[in-house]
Amino acid sequence: MPWNEQLICISEQLKSQYGALIIPCYNKKMERTSIIEFLAGSLLLFSCLLPLSAGAQQENVPLTAEQNNAVLSEPRAIRWVKVTQMYVRQGDDIRWVSTPVDKGLWQLVNASEITRTPGISWVKQTFNLLPENLEIQAPMAVYLYGEASAEVYLNGVFVGRKGVPGVNAVAEQAGNIEANFYVPPGLLKPENNLLAIRFSSHIPGLKNYRLALEPRIGPYLDPQRLRMNTYLPSIFLVSAIGIAAIFFGARYALRQNEKAGLWLALMFLFSVLQLSAELYHVFFNFAYKWQLTRLALVFVFAIGSGVFLNLAIMAHFGIRATLRWVPVALALILSLPLLQGASFNQATFFVSVTYVLLAISLAGYLVYQRQKNARWLLGGLIVLSTAFAAPVGRFLDGTYYYAMSLGALALFILSATKLETTRKRAAQVEALSNRLELELLKKHLQPHFIMNTLMALSEWIVESPATGVKMIQSLAVEFRILYEVSGKSLIPLAREIKLCHTHLDLMSYRKKQRFRLDVSIANEDVQIPPALFHTLIENALSHNRYQAAEIVFTLSQTEDSALTTYIFSAPVGKLVRGSKEANSSGGVGLSYIKARLEESWGDRATFTDRLASGPTPAENVWRSVIEISKGKS
Repeated sequence: MPWNEQLICISEQLKSQYGALIIPCYNKKMERTSIIEFLAGSLLLFSCLLPLSAGAQQENVPLTAEQNNAVLSEPRAIRWVKVTQMYVRQGDDIRWVSTPVDKGLWQLVNASEITRTPGISWVKQTFNLLPENLEIQAPMAVYLYGEASAEVYLNGVFVGRKGVPGVNAVAEQAGNIEANFYVPPGLLKPENNLLAIRFSSHIPGLKNYRLALEPRIGPYLDPQRLRMNTYLPSIFLVSAIGIAAIFFGARYALRQNEKAGLWLALMFLFSVLQLSAELYHVFFNFAYKWQLTRLALVFVFAIGSGVFLNLAIMAHFGIRATLRWVPVALALILSLPLLQGASFNQATFFVSVTYVLLAISLAGYLVYQRQKNARWLLGGLIVLSTAFAAPVGRFLDGTYYYAMSLGALALFILSATKLETTRKRAAQVEALSNRLELELLKKHLQPHFIMNTLMALSEWIVESPATGVKMIQSLAVEFRILYEVSGKSLIPLAREIKLCHTHLDLMSYRKKQRFRLDVSIANEDVQIPPALFHTLIENALSHNRYQAAEIVFTLSQTEDSALTTYIFSAPVGKLVRGSKEANSSGGVGLSYIKARLEESWGDRATFTDRLASGPTPAENVWRSVIEISKGKS
């Protein structure tokens, strides 16, 4: 059945049941809906299924106490006779209950592919009992699962109905999605039993919809109890996935700069909603007309979990935010052609495959980029993809639960590894920053610096007392600023520039040269680590002996939606004895800069410095570039 017809059907059902409550929400644009509102709407839609169990009819014969005891005493490993192919014919004639099948008038089809037709139709098939079915003493039953109202006849005898078939939706009384019909003693034969089912299926908006009439014959068992035994592991796995959703949600609440935690929490939440919708029929036997609504919810939640899986991968590995919706939208677009004529089960399966393949492609790209832990992610996703080797029905009813649980475990391990790595890195950076901060202060208070400054000061006091006073003021201002910022991790850029100007004024007095810093700043209120550019200036003055009367340093800042870039340029002079380069890439100064950047922004900050050639050797500069990504990890 085409997916658009299925969505029309669901819309009509919701409109008739809830009217004005649903339709206004349906017309709102998704981009105007917050995450909380969307989740609340999904839960509301899911809760629409809860009251639907009431009103559906099932007629059957209750068991006596002796028969119940016989059922409970029988082993549960007895096989059922499954009718996989049936003869179908449109029309309604009660004589078809017992007449042989005329293969010229009846069409043989798979039981899972019976197509809905207008009015009433019949299906028939003969079957033989299994040897163990003949040996047991417990009552036998016909178990019927299907999206139709049906009457069941066995060897010409009426054994029960689910709902009342009708020629149209008005005449029909919708039955439950499944029923268990007791078979009176002596009705079944070892061979050539004739099963006949009279049915109708009237679902608004659907025409050529494939029903899932799947009859089975075996010992009388409570269907819900049988399903509980079958799906018990899956129920526990849903709980495990729910714990993962709570874990990553709490982690994001505590550390809101980690968008990956939010996406993981939403991915597991949608997985829980998907699996809950899938398991709904285990706990509730609802009217068959709402089966498509349940399957549609499974489909929608599968899309949500796939979207948030890929967003989590992109956020975890720092893929730019502007690119994060492109592959997700592409995956959804690629899944649409698969939905033409497909059932919701097939559509859900194909969408899940599409999103996992997209995640594998992303992981492969990250491995190619040599991203840390990308190999583990790729391996986990490949293991997850092996679940798709199962048939569609088995995948959605069982394999998917195990795959998601393994995925949750792998993400737990990856998260714990990252958390421990982050903790160790933070401790190392803090220790290094404290040590370098002390070294930086010692560098300005070392005897050599104090001695040269005092000697220059004594000369100025003799030559020009007024200039000597200005030098003392510059020295005092620089020490005061260093004292104020030394215990802080971030300071305003304007304060940093003030420190640089003050230091250059002091060095101008000391070296009797004019040192100047030209700045081109887009936002001087932005926060940076203290003494960042001050260190670059001090480093350049330590390694170069300048001959010109005026030396100009430059600092520029540019910003866009994704990146802030600082470019500091220092003229190249004659190397001071013992210096290997005009601005050595090692030493305490540049190590301090790298440690400060790592402490504040981690992998989102990069620092490079290199010699940039000018038109003439005299115009060569040493260029230091700091880039800080605005994306949140």
